[in-house]
Amino acid sequence: MSDLHKPSFPSGAGGVWFGPALAVLAAAFLIWKPFEGEAALEEVATSGLRLEGELELRSGALVSVRLGPLHSDPGRQAFDKGALSRRLELPAGEPWSLRLEVAQDAVTSAPEEVRVRDQAGACLAPILSEADAAGGAVQDPLFTLFRPSELEGEASGWELVLWGRAPGAGGLLECSWGAARLAEVSATEDLEVSVVKDPQAPE
Repeated sequence: MSDLHKPSFPSGAGGVWFGPALAVLAAAFLIWKPFEGEAALEEVATSGLRLEGELELRSGALVSVRLGPLHSDPGRQAFDKGALSRRLELPAGEPWSLRLEVAQDAVTSAPEEVRVRDQAGACLAPILSEADAAGGAVQDPLFTLFRPSELEGEASGWELVLWGRAPGAGGLLECSWGAARLAEVSATEDLEVSVVKDPQAPE
């Protein structure tokens, strides 16, 4: 018989490498899209913005609130902004990290009904609720990556990923724990924060 059509690799070997390679290519196709020159980076004008504040629980414990872009690197921030927006069908905005540090055992669960608003209205909300509201891929494997996570190490508290536009003047964080005024962190000025008490906040 002719050997013209004999494969160059042993029988069955193609399935060993072709399957994983196809999976990697499919994942890259779903997530990755080249940047359109410097314009993509210029859109991330908020990469240096950092906001902080304090929230007081009914027990008197103070919660340190820190809000900033998810990534400090403008290139990575711009990439995630575009990739997540397309993948989860999100409205206009970009990803933000909300870090809530509190004394040990002051709270036992993550805050609920989290949002940030300013004088122009609502501007930030958890990325999961934004994806759900937009009819996005709530069953997507990325869904589990954006659940509230407990802080590790010496710090106690929670970290959440929010989505939306940069807060302007008069930024206010509101959640089931209470509320906190947010002020921009300056390298030349000490941060002064306003505490807003909430009688419904947990002890």
